[in-house]
Amino acid sequence: MKDALGDDFDNISAYHEFSLNSDGRTWRKQELNYTNKMSLSDMVMKAGDNLLVNVPGLIGEQLFISQDERQREVDAHMGFPRSLRNIINFTIPEGYKAVGVQNLNMNIDNETGTFAVQASVEGNTLSILVKKLYKQTTVKKENWAKFMEMLDAAFNFSQKKLLLKKL
Repeated sequence: MKDALGDDFDNISAYHEFSLNSDGRTWRKQELNYTNKMSLSDMVMKAGDNLLVNVPGLIGEQLFISQDERQREVDAHMGFPRSLRNIINFTIPEGYKAVGVQNLNMNIDNETGTFAVQASVEGNTLSILVKKLYKQTTVKKENWAKFMEMLDAAFNFSQKKLLLKKL
């Protein structure tokens, strides 16, 4: 799993644990569900007394669509429909307050896919639920702009930083 995570994160400083919660091989539990515990470097930047933390980057590397890939002449084949869900619980350090959490929330939903984020703070814990759903095996070239809307939202979200303001 550490090697597989290397595709999404180039800043793994330590890999601690892998837990298989559900293998997805039974009719009653069709979902593959697992937990990774790792340490990442270069996730925090100082901004005076405040901190900028790349919490959204924990969803992993997201596809960036270059300008020359924005026009399609043929349909795009996805291989298979799939659904990804990330649950991120981030402990806000003592003496700091998370600012702009509501700006993380979004919901892009159309016939090609969904990218939705729900972020909230309770006590000193920031909770982020991220859902990414590929709805079609083949995206028609006519629907490519709608599909790019979902992909662009995922990429832009992964680039955001959370401001932790010193109290």
